[in-house]
This record gives sequence, structure tokens and C-alpha cells, in this order.
Amino acid sequence: MKMKLIAGVAASLALLCAVPAQAQQKTVRIGAIYPLSGALASTGAEIKAAVELAVDIVNNPHPELEGIPLAASSGLPALGGAKIEVVFGDSQGKPEVGLADAQRLIDQEKVVALTGAYQSAVTKTASRIAEQRGIPYVNGESSSPDLTERGYKWFFRTSPNDDTFVENMMQFLDGIKAVPTAKIAVVYENTDFGVNTYKAVEKFAKQYKRELVANIAYSAGSASVTAEVQKLAAAKADVAIFASYTSDAMLFVRTMRESKYAPPVLLANDAGFIDSRFVQKVGPQVQGVLTRDVWGNDVAAAKAGLKKINDMYKAKTGKDLNGNNARSMQGVLVLADAINRAGSTDPEAIRKALAATDLGEAQVAMPWAGVQFDAKGQNTKGSGLILELKGSSYQTVWPEKYRTTRPCPRCRSPGSKPLSCVAGRGGPPQEPSMFEALSAGLFNGLIYAAVAVGLALIWGITDVINFAHGEFLMLGMYAAYWLYTLGHIDPTMSAPLVAIVLAFVGFLTYALIIRRLQKGPPMAVILATFGLGLVLRQLAFIAFSPDYRSLPDTLVSGSVTVAGISLGRPQVVTGLIALVVVVALFVLVYRTRWGHALQAVAEDRQVAALVGISPDRVNAQVWMLGSAAVGLAGALLTTFFYVFPSVGTVFGLLAFVAVCMGGFGSLPGAFIAGILIGIIEAMTGYFVAPALKTVSVFILFILVLWYRPRGLFGRW
Repeated sequence: MKMKLIAGVAASLALLCAVPAQAQQKTVRIGAIYPLSGALASTGAEIKAAVELAVDIVNNPHPELEGIPLAASSGLPALGGAKIEVVFGDSQGKPEVGLADAQRLIDQEKVVALTGAYQSAVTKTASRIAEQRGIPYVNGESSSPDLTERGYKWFFRTSPNDDTFVENMMQFLDGIKAVPTAKIAVVYENTDFGVNTYKAVEKFAKQYKRELVANIAYSAGSASVTAEVQKLAAAKADVAIFASYTSDAMLFVRTMRESKYAPPVLLANDAGFIDSRFVQKVGPQVQGVLTRDVWGNDVAAAKAGLKKINDMYKAKTGKDLNGNNARSMQGVLVLADAINRAGSTDPEAIRKALAATDLGEAQVAMPWAGVQFDAKGQNTKGSGLILELKGSSYQTVWPEKYRTTRPCPRCRSPGSKPLSCVAGRGGPPQEPSMFEALSAGLFNGLIYAAVAVGLALIWGITDVINFAHGEFLMLGMYAAYWLYTLGHIDPTMSAPLVAIVLAFVGFLTYALIIRRLQKGPPMAVILATFGLGLVLRQLAFIAFSPDYRSLPDTLVSGSVTVAGISLGRPQVVTGLIALVVVVALFVLVYRTRWGHALQAVAEDRQVAALVGISPDRVNAQVWMLGSAAVGLAGALLTTFFYVFPSVGTVFGLLAFVAVCMGGFGSLPGAFIAGILIGIIEAMTGYFVAPALKTVSVFILFILVLWYRPRGLFGRW
């Protein structure tokens, strides 16, 4: 009897073991890495919504999407109807974070495949981990050609690369006969994306018999791109090709308008120029700008399947699809199809299914011939479009079969003032002089000095490095922005009020954090201010979203010309006010009785206390005054710079360098060092290369500290 029971149990176990694992699979986990915070968070949020739409198409029946694999079914039929689950990772736009995210998704989340990560530099690090671990990686949006030249067997890219896109640009320019297109300049951020764009332009410019007259690299997230614009103007190019993400693209537009310069043809390599924030914020100023893309809403409207998918996305987000997020969606759809065809979650089976992918035009949610990978993992059926910004949307002008409008050789619509249009400038640009570059550097330096003096004041008196100084600047900018938006108070008028608000923030910081920690180890205070900066930045992301905000027209908008030198009026006004504020601080610190009390506390707190000066009260007042100064600077910055949660990092680092170089805690030193930084940046950009302007600042910084470890003026 016992033997029969044991045999029955054994047989049952055998039957259970014989059931395919896939039949027990409820969900199939895919890892997706995108910049969900940081400067590109707005783009990342749009991509995330598109990926979620792809998951919806796979997991739920959508018979209206005829031809799209898995759309008509519910889940993955070959895996018993298993659902796709996407686990998101946040790269923050940083390659090292993307790498760590890939490791986490593979090791902890147990994903069977990865997708992402938008930026080529992040995709490079994340996919390297996938290759090492033997995990399929499907990239839908990164365009660097190098990604498929590494000999990887687990990496697949559905989107065309920059070689294809740049050749598309050259083919398009060949069709323009109304204006010259022979001389090309390239403006690009110094990352994988930008560098590879430049390499592709250099390659195809020769092939299409065009002259490359300028190679202008810059550091992403620069506080100023005046030097870059001056270099571009000096090149006198017929066509300027840009490879820039959103914040930099918007800053270039604003700087060009303030400099009264625009290239005859501005042709973007996608990225920030098609971001919905870019179109919303500066679209009216850049009518006629051209960009390569892989998605056109006008093309989608003309094709039933694409229109339905775009309508689904718009119902979900209130926005149309664009090239950034549509490509990501397609990548996930291809990956899901491969998993289903593999009939397994085994990585090797998925890899083989991906390699065997052969989708036709009717089977993809993009205006492509389909998806088919070569031996390197590159889709050979993808292609690009050329779009032109008209009104509030981009319209397709190339290739002919998708064209819904003609590229305009004279695209000046009634009442518009286009920045870029084919022949839209009407005349050759004026080459900027050395004095124009020097003047721009001087006023930029005054702005840096305005941000730095508040930090120097706090550091000099209280001996505390406020690593949240940049975030205080950000709070001041948001305060000015909302006062303008809600109360219609111009930043030049609200700046004193913002200064008062930030003074209160400074007082709270000292009273609740600094005062309590000053008796402990010095590192505790440093880490506390660093942590405070992180908290304030994340709270700004939560409260205000990662969106870029700007003020349309303020009392100081426009440009001013003095002795033939054209400068942005906001920079001039901000610089002059900064000068007045700094002078006032000097008088307050060095010519008043209260200032003498400050200096006494800075020299020796115990002695100061013995003569009746309260170091605690002085420290609180200093934190209030230093925070008020940076709040005032932040309010004025809104007249020409964009407001977003991480804006503080743009100016905070330069302020720190100015304080260290000028002399730790020295107000005159911070002031002079800030001006020097602005001038060095401008002169390096004018005489050498804009890409080296930040490098030159840090070289000067190191040299100063090498010969004068206490800075130019030492401690005051």
C-alpha cells in the first residue's frame, strides 16, 4: 500500500515537473532605464509614458491596431498569456548611474531583458553590463554609431543611427536650391551623442562635397553659451547643425536672439529640439528651424495605424508622440514580440529570436520599412525624416513620399520673427569682435560674482561651506518665477522681496541645522549642507516637476548695443545690479560698526564674545545676508535663464571655484575671481575653442591655489 502511495506521489511530481515553466509564468519582467530625474527628466517622463503605452498594447487586446504583433491578443500567447511588466530605472542622465541601474535590474529585479537608456553615453555603460551578464538589450532611441560597432552579441538597436541621420540631412540639403548650403558648422555637446554627430557630419560633408567651417564643442549644462554663439557667427556658415539636449538648445536660442544672430539654416540632430518643452517655450522664436527625426505627426495622421497609436498616447498624456518617445515605444514592442516568438524567458532564446526578427512596414508603429537586424544588431530598415517647425508643431518636408509641406526658402509668416529659416536672416552675419567677447565675459563674470559673494560671506564669517548654496539660488529663481506668473510682478521689481524670503530661509537653516551641528565634527556640518541641497532639489522636482520654466518678456528683455557691441540687456542689467549689491556689501562689511563686529567674529569668536559681541547672533545675521544675496541673484537670473530643479548646479560649482580662487571667505576675492572666470571663459572661447572654456577656468584655479594656497586675497 505504501509503495503504491509513494509511486502515486512520484508520478504526480513528475507530471508537475513536465508542465512547461512558461505555463506558470504570470508576468515577464523587462528593465527600462531612462533619465527620470535631472536635467532630462521631462524627456524621460514622456518616454516612460510611451513605454507604458507599448505595455498596454501587448497586455490588452487592441484589434484596431491591425498588423502590429501582439496587439490583437492579450499578453504573450506563446507564454500562456503572460503579461509584460516593466521595471523602471532612473539613470539621472549619468552613465555611472545607468550602469548601476542595469546591475540592479538584472541582479535584484531579475529582469529577462533590458531597454533604454535614451542618451548614448548611458546606453553604452548599461549595455556593457548586459553583455557581460548575457542579457538581451534592445535600444530604441540612442543614435551613436559606436554602439553597434563593439562586437556585442546581446545588443540590438531598432532606431537608425547618426550615420543614417546625417546622410539624410545631406540628401535633404542637396534638394535646397534657393540658398547656399555648402559651408557647414557643427555645434555639439561634448558627449558620445555630440561627438558622434560631429564625426558623422565630418564624414558625409566630404562625401557630399560640403566644407566643414566650424567645429564647436561645448560642455552640457553650461551657464553661458555666448562664446559658442560668437564662434558660430564668426564661421559664417550656411548651415549650422546642432546636437543639443533640451536646456542647452533653449539657451542657444535665447543667446542667439540676444546676440542678433541666427544661422541662415539651423538643422538640429533631434534631441532637445523636438522636446515638447522646447516647442512650447521657444517655438515662436524659432519658426523655420529644421530637425531630423523618425516621427512626424503629419505623417502619422496620414497613416491609419500610426494615427491610432498617436491618439492613444495623446489620450494618455495630452501630448502627441515625438521621435524621442515613439522610438522607445517601438523598441519595447520589438522586444515583446521576440520574447513571444522565443516562447521562453531564457535569455539565449530571446537573443536568437531578436536576431531572427523580420517585421514589415505594416508591422511597426513607425514610418519605417520595418525592423530587421544585421550581424551587428543594427536595424537595417529604419530611416529618418526632416521636419520643419511651423506654428506650434513640426511638419515633414523630406523625404518626398512623406512630405506634407514644402521647406520654406523664405518662411516669414505674418507677424513672426523667425530665428532660423532657410535664408530667413536676410544677410550675412557680422563677425563678433574681441571687444564684444570681452564685454560678454565681463557681464557673465559679474553674474558669477553676484552668486559667489553670498557664499564667501557665509564661509568667511561662520567657517561653514554651504553646499546648498546652488539650491538657495534655485529657490530664489522659483520665487521670482511664481511672483511673475501669479502676481505679475517683474523679477527686477520682486528681487528685493525674494531676497527677504531667502534671508528667512538662511535664518532657518542656521537656527535648525548649522547651530546645532557646529559643536560637533566639521564634517557633520559639511554633510548637512550637502544633504540639505539634495533634499531641496528633490522637493523641487516633486513640487514643480522637471519642467523648464521661463519668463516670456520682462522689463529688461531684448538687447542693447553700445559702440557697436551687442549684448543681452538682461545680462547687462543683472551684471550692473550685481555690481551695486557687491559694493553695498563691501561698505556694509568694511565701513560700518556692524561690519567690524563681523570681522571680529571671523578673527576670533571667543575674543569677540568677551567684548560683548554675540557670535551666535552674528552667524545668524550672516546666514541671512548671504542667503539674501544669492536670492537676489536668483531673481535677476530669471530674466534670461531657465528655471528648473537642478539649475543650482549650473552656477553653484562656479561660485565655489570663485570663492576658493579669490581667497577662502574674502568678499573682494570672490568678486574679482567671479569676473576673472567670466573673462577667461570668453577669451578661451574666442581665441581657442569654446569646448575648453571650463577647462581653462579650472587650470587657472589650480595654478592660483598652487602658488597661493589661501587664494588671491586670503581670508579677510
